[in-house]
Amino acid sequence: MQWGDLLPGLWSLFCHHGPPHGLLIQLGENDITLLQVIDLKKDMEALLQVMHSSYPNVTLLWSQVLQRRCCWWVRHPGKIKMVRRKLDKAVGHLVTSFGGFWIKYPNITLTDQDMYWTDGVHLSEKGNTQWVMDIRKAI
Repeated sequence: MQWGDLLPGLWSLFCHHGPPHGLLIQLGENDITLLQVIDLKKDMEALLQVMHSSYPNVTLLWSQVLQRRCCWWVRHPGKIKMVRRKLDKAVGHLVTSFGGFWIKYPNITLTDQDMYWTDGVHLSEKGNTQWVMDIRKAI
């Protein structure tokens, strides 16, 4: 899923089931390698502004963009790390300014190879367990 897919999907869900009390957003990893950072940042901020304006009683929870051990189709992996940090900081601060929460994953690190499947992109069972534990701590 990418940022452009989020809002239409949410509108559909909210129309049928009503808005939730909270919305955890774990999205952005797939967009970082495909879009210009300035455009992606603007898209992310605009979407979150619309969400907050349309549903002010929904608590937004921003889930940190996870690191990847391998970035497909990327010439300069170091730039991806910098982009990820900039996006996380911008979006995390925006969400907290709305009264939401910024969830971070300090225990999911690139140095712990067991956190990822061999593809270097997806979390392993251990990584998923840690991810869920960190979310539970945050909420």
